[in-house]
Amino acid sequence: MIYNFTVASGGSLAAPTSSINTITGLDEFGDVAELVSASTTQPTVAVKVLDKRHNAIYVWSLDRLRQQVLRMRNLTSFVDRPSYSQHFSSEEPFYNSPPPEYSFVGNALISLAPLSRRLSSTSVVPIFCRYTAEAIGSCRVDIKIINVMMTPKHTPNSTAVSTRSSSPAPGAVPTGSKLSFFLTVDSVKGLSPHDFSTAHLQVRLSSFAGPNLKAEEIYHSNTVDLDSTTPSDLKFRRTFSIVVNSKVQSNLRRGYAPIELFASMRSQYLERMEHWDEMREQKTYPLIRASIPDSKSGILQPMRRSETDFHMELSHDVVSWLQIRELGPDGQYVPVPVVSQGNLDPGAFSLHQGLQRRVVLTMTSNSGRQFPWAESVSSMQRVDCMNRPLVLLSPFRCSKTKWLSSNQMDLVFCLQSRCGTQASTIRSCLIG
Repeated sequence: MIYNFTVASGGSLAAPTSSINTITGLDEFGDVAELVSASTTQPTVAVKVLDKRHNAIYVWSLDRLRQQVLRMRNLTSFVDRPSYSQHFSSEEPFYNSPPPEYSFVGNALISLAPLSRRLSSTSVVPIFCRYTAEAIGSCRVDIKIINVMMTPKHTPNSTAVSTRSSSPAPGAVPTGSKLSFFLTVDSVKGLSPHDFSTAHLQVRLSSFAGPNLKAEEIYHSNTVDLDSTTPSDLKFRRTFSIVVNSKVQSNLRRGYAPIELFASMRSQYLERMEHWDEMREQKTYPLIRASIPDSKSGILQPMRRSETDFHMELSHDVVSWLQIRELGPDGQYVPVPVVSQGNLDPGAFSLHQGLQRRVVLTMTSNSGRQFPWAESVSSMQRVDCMNRPLVLLSPFRCSKTKWLSSNQMDLVFCLQSRCGTQASTIRSCLIG
């Protein structure tokens, strides 16, 4: 399962579903969150689900995603209680239940302007993929006017008759008339059997009557098996009759009707969609900075940068090691020898009681002068083996700081042990 954010179109193309997938009589009991996303007319942010288990792609609204996440959390809440977990489905939170047999692939758009002027039209339109916005095929769309039934309101001197204008430039379809036309979609090209096994076309009545239609009607074509036949066998034929009012007339003048394409996807197509998403995530886009024109010279001056633009997070790698040195016979502090039995043995060392000793902490960084050593070493304190600070009668301080190079520094601490069995460690608090 792969979940990616996407921008869903408004209206019927927000989350289209195949009418073959739906069960008669159960449509009204669908998910409320999906109904809300389909009712919006503006593009919205949604979640694209790549279901590799069922070879399907579908879209969830953000509300639907929140519902599914709550169900996913319920699985982990009752994982140690079998008496409760047996009542929850382990797969339902991650998939659509039931999974769709046909997924929305893309659509072709046809202009309704000729239909508003009572003109028949034939055009070849491309089929654009829903997820990549690329043309994956084409189809031929033929709209043939059958008749325009005029109501007595528009024909006062005669009864309602079936008329087809004989004028070479007929006018617009009058309000209150009944428009009948025959829609044919054929000559489908570009669908590969390596990507899809079966496919069908689908047209909605609201595509012609407008989004204000009270009852939606969906018509689908015959399903075609692409393994045994060609995409040209995929055809749609249907007669439509709509009553023209002011809203329908406005939709015919300015709108476009989508021809939806649904198909049963193969695993190769899902892998290509996943690879396409990965390539989009790796692509970098240039930053476009806003600018304002200079009132005197007319030259665009860059706007003042935000203070947050000057803040950036830096990371430094610091390697440190600790040495315990005791005062030798020559008056120099030498490291205490460590006795080890092999490479896997961390070793052990012994300290002489009563001798003054020093702890040398060496820190090395590869950041050069960009790493502020003085500000990074903020505090030192003495703790016991349980990492608890010890209360000292005298302050614990660094006796000497030695700069070996710009990238390396030694901190030397003087310790006077009063008891040979007391164990103590040094903790350095680094900031940055």
